[in-house]
Amino acid sequence: MITVTREEAKADPVYRKLFKKLCWHHKVPGHTVSVLTKNKHIKNFCEESRHFLYVETEHKTLYMHYDVTTWIDGRKFLIRLESATFYDTYEEYESARLLGLHSTIHQSGIPLN
Repeated sequence: MITVTREEAKADPVYRKLFKKLCWHHKVPGHTVSVLTKNKHIKNFCEESRHFLYVETEHKTLYMHYDVTTWIDGRKFLIRLESATFYDTYEEYESARLLGLHSTIHQSGIPLN
């Protein structure tokens, strides 16, 4: 498993290109739109989320997740890709995905109620 941060991606031309493509293809989920719209009166309010995906190429399948921060600015939704993690195997990817779906503790250690 390899994790690439935003800062590392800025310094590497390959990861920078991948981050740009991920941002371009990212769709702000409906629940994020709803939460941000309801809380737009709160200064600097944002939502952090993790998105799991896999990309099939003719040579291999790439399993990964990326973390994105989203906030509202007027009528626009702005996103910033924070990091991307690449998994070595499907089993490693699926284990992380299921843990994320069924976990009651956020990465910060704060329980999600």
